[in-house]
Amino acid sequence: MFSINRLVWQRLLCAVLIVAFSVALVSPIHAQGKLTFAKITEQNVSQLKWQRSVSAGVMLNAAWSANAKSIFITTRAGVYRYDGANLTASPTLVSGDLIYTQNAFFSPDSRWLATIIGTGSKLRLINLATGEYWTALEDPRHSWKNLAFTGDLIVGTTDAHRLWVYSISRKRVLLTINDVNEFALHPDGKQIAISDNRGIALWNLSTLQQTGRFALRLPYAYGLRFNADGSALYTFNANDFIYVLDTRTRKEKFRVSTTNLYAMEYAAQGNAAILWYSDSTTPFLQIVDLQTGKRTFNLRVTESTRQYTSPTWLAAISADGKRVASLSWDNKLRVWDAVTGKQLREQRISDASFLSFSPDGSQLLTSSISNVLRYDLESDQLTTLTGDYGRNIGDLVFSPDGKLLATAITDNVARLWRVDEWDHMHELRPAQSAASVYQAVFSPDSKTLLLGTNEAGWLYDLAQLGKSDANQFANLTKQACLVAAYSPDGKYIACNASSTVIVWDAATRKVVWDYATLLDPNNPTYFNTLTFSADSRQLLIAPFITRLDVLDLRTLKLKTYDLSLSQPISAINFSPDGKWLAVQDNVNTVHILDSKTFKAKWSVRGLVRSFDGFRSFIAFSPDGSFFAAPDWGAYLRFFDTTTGKVIAELNPNTSGEGTYNFTGITFSPDGTLLAGTTDLGVIMLWGIKN
Repeated sequence: MFSINRLVWQRLLCAVLIVAFSVALVSPIHAQGKLTFAKITEQNVSQLKWQRSVSAGVMLNAAWSANAKSIFITTRAGVYRYDGANLTASPTLVSGDLIYTQNAFFSPDSRWLATIIGTGSKLRLINLATGEYWTALEDPRHSWKNLAFTGDLIVGTTDAHRLWVYSISRKRVLLTINDVNEFALHPDGKQIAISDNRGIALWNLSTLQQTGRFALRLPYAYGLRFNADGSALYTFNANDFIYVLDTRTRKEKFRVSTTNLYAMEYAAQGNAAILWYSDSTTPFLQIVDLQTGKRTFNLRVTESTRQYTSPTWLAAISADGKRVASLSWDNKLRVWDAVTGKQLREQRISDASFLSFSPDGSQLLTSSISNVLRYDLESDQLTTLTGDYGRNIGDLVFSPDGKLLATAITDNVARLWRVDEWDHMHELRPAQSAASVYQAVFSPDSKTLLLGTNEAGWLYDLAQLGKSDANQFANLTKQACLVAAYSPDGKYIACNASSTVIVWDAATRKVVWDYATLLDPNNPTYFNTLTFSADSRQLLIAPFITRLDVLDLRTLKLKTYDLSLSQPISAINFSPDGKWLAVQDNVNTVHILDSKTFKAKWSVRGLVRSFDGFRSFIAFSPDGSFFAAPDWGAYLRFFDTTTGKVIAELNPNTSGEGTYNFTGITFSPDGTLLAGTTDLGVIMLWGIKN
């Protein structure tokens, strides 16, 4: 009997251990959604660990794989891969980890990926089949410009005018050549043409020896490209001529005259090129047949021009040279048949950052503000790829109830995430005409979102979030609202309208006070920032001079305080308990003041970057006992509020997520998460798991 019970208990204990182990494995995933983290305190803040990133980063470019089965999106945070047959599925990060990425290059067989990372001096090589990656090349203090794969070799150049030849299998450099401007890989993969101070030379990649030079002397020629069969080399010099050189005789075949050439794009498999111009009065793309040197068509990219603006922003030609696409300054995407010159398609695309044809020329990849688009030319259909891509995040804030995280992006977009649903993003666009969203502010009851833009202030009812009319906004003001704020009691709204500060009754939306009534219209005053006191009795205003203005909201009387600062105030933060005031000036110094007397308690220099303007980079913990601040954007330091003592330091480079700089930080209302925006274009979340 005893032995049977023991066996039962052993099995039961084993089952419990298995369940416990399973829970331990999955709990971090649930923790990210349900915020099951410990409260961050002065005692445990040094234990903060990176938990996850939100959004996929600033878009750079996009490309199809050679077999057209995958789409790769390069962002500041890395390279993401889409399954071409399932574009609604979330993409996969294939560049190793989140790290500051400058550009990406693919091998022709889509096996290898090379990314330029960090400051641009490091070249990371990734095996896309196995996921293995390593730093293959580094040219200290210099940036990589161009790269090409051929067999087992990588050929690349840096802005130090140095060319490198690297063996992938041997993981070492085989050759470096100095004084190289550009290079082009021959279609046979066995030789390259390089441009240097003497002209253009040919090198054999098997022997790593120079085999000859072209007769025409073109020092530091640009735009080198072999034609499809390698019989000709194309190049241009000083924007005067396009030259076509015979690779067998190494002599010039002919040249094509150009004026004000802005850019040129070759057809990868054909003998055609497109040219566009910097001259604002030339709204044409030209197709050039590089076999004959004749211009075949002038393609009009826009119906109107404007002074000092190049009509063509982006252009592309399909690999076979049969189709041409352009994006013009008026946001028109046009596609032509390059053989007949007939326009095939036209779409309106706002604020695109890249344009690329699929390998077969039937589709285009482009972007619109913060979305990646696939354009099918046969069906004339635009498909938005998932991925939550962003650009410059100017502000981030949790809702007071802790259920939402909002970000303001300087391309007319505000984004919201539910903290229990991080993988789903809501995108809000307050108005077509608003170019920049500077600040997002929740009402104290978490029911309304106030967006400050460079053209207006907008109020959004969060009860509409996720509904079909989700972009219906109420206009608060038709003036710019560069810095916005709600009073903690929800009774007032304030906006910094650059040359004035306006206060509204939040319930009636009527103006109750306007700084403009106190100003001399002939001597305009400008303002950096503002904030309400914790008890909602005062509005603190920082003019672009070295003083602090305090508005009593009960009497609507204004007082001024000289804080004896050497530079104007750029940011103001109250501690949550209202005892302390953090004031940041324009010389990268933060002063901690007594909020009643406005007397300085202590100050520290070097917390934030002076060129980041009015944005606040100081985040108090919810209990106000300590605060977090970036140290020149690269580190996070945590300070005891009353003493100024550094209690912890977080170096993001040790979090396993690469190198980046902070652009904003905030604590969640319950004090369990620290969120930071970065120049990668993603939001990083740190916490301490229970």
